[in-house]
Amino acid sequence: MCDRLIVCSPDLICRDSSMEYEKVEPSKPSVLMEALTVWDDVKSASDKKSQEISAEQRADDALLSSRVKAGGQTPIAEADTKFDAVHKSNVIACRFSTDAKSTLMISGGADKLLKVTDWKTQTVSASVDCKGPILSVDVHPTHPHIVLVGCMNNTHCIVDTSKTGTPQAVVQEFKDHSKYVVVVRWAPDGKHFFTASHDKSLNVYSQTTTTAATTTTGTASDAKSVAAAASASEFGGWSLKRSFPFVGAVECAVWLKDGLTVLCGVRNDPYLHAVNVVSFEKTGKYNLNARLDDHVSFTPLDLVLSGDGQFLAVPTDGHRVIIFRTLTTRQVRNLYGLTADGFSNPRVAWSLDGAYLYATSQDHTVVVWDVTTGKTLHKLSGHNNTIRDLAHHPTLELVITCGFDKTVRLWRPKADAKAGSGGDGGSAAAVKK
Repeated sequence: MCDRLIVCSPDLICRDSSMEYEKVEPSKPSVLMEALTVWDDVKSASDKKSQEISAEQRADDALLSSRVKAGGQTPIAEADTKFDAVHKSNVIACRFSTDAKSTLMISGGADKLLKVTDWKTQTVSASVDCKGPILSVDVHPTHPHIVLVGCMNNTHCIVDTSKTGTPQAVVQEFKDHSKYVVVVRWAPDGKHFFTASHDKSLNVYSQTTTTAATTTTGTASDAKSVAAAASASEFGGWSLKRSFPFVGAVECAVWLKDGLTVLCGVRNDPYLHAVNVVSFEKTGKYNLNARLDDHVSFTPLDLVLSGDGQFLAVPTDGHRVIIFRTLTTRQVRNLYGLTADGFSNPRVAWSLDGAYLYATSQDHTVVVWDVTTGKTLHKLSGHNNTIRDLAHHPTLELVITCGFDKTVRLWRPKADAKAGSGGDGGSAAAVKK
């Protein structure tokens, strides 16, 4: 309208004044037209970007669905065995042996004891005093008798369970953190390990060529620790290579499949951070928020990769589990059905085929989801107090949990269960939709 008035005005002046004016076309568009052009360019770019994101999301969804269809296993649906005589106090951490043929499981808790138990015979074959309440354990990938332990007394240690009852059982002890050591994990090849702590740091360790024990400075601390480390000649000594500081307590961390990258989640931080254990650099960060803003609305409390490493399950203190495409900000699934607030410690595990996801809930149950549909299939009951850890067997469809009811529990698929069929089984409540 404005452009039309500008063009017509000289004609009206000529008519009323009897004067001749030369008509000159504007050499450049009006401010309004410039703004419209800019808007069209921005909108076009935005639409293109949205189409690209949508295509990526569709590809992620197709990949997740194709992995599931190739499986065919039924989900964990009922309790198998209750171990109530292994520990006399709260059980905080548990893992299966990494030996696929083994029937051993490892557990630790407030009694400061690391226990090795045969889950078939229910016999305890090893017990090692780790000097502090145990918060996290991990079994070495190629030396299943070697266990990494993180403790509440700010220490962590390497334990040789084959030497139980001897001074050599604790191979090496570390005092590099100033607060709780909440997560410890071996690298996939066993050549490195990391520790995550509430002192706002992630430490990375590597095996050295000497068998001498190390302290925070990397030198022998005392004769006892040196002797213990020297006894493990097959395993050697370990030393701190780098400590990565963060803005808040490091609550969770995981090795990626390359064995060189660690991804960690931090309290009061909207990003997951990647660090490289070879270059010792922070190599990237990935926003946890769907809108990619910097608002901290929840905390990631566990990080677990799918079997092929392409997806990452992240339980939060916001009553949901987010599944991301690994090393991206793309949220492929948001799973609801568990209870998890700021005082909870939810833990998750994938089924062997990636079809199902299991998570501990604050209401003392284990929630089972169908990953393809996002639907809750079961809520497994059995524990009567907080569940503190959950782990999946490396080759069998079995899950173990442990908690503040002083028990370890073994769970398995229901013999006649079909995926999504529900059924109570005396221990699994089918979720009605």
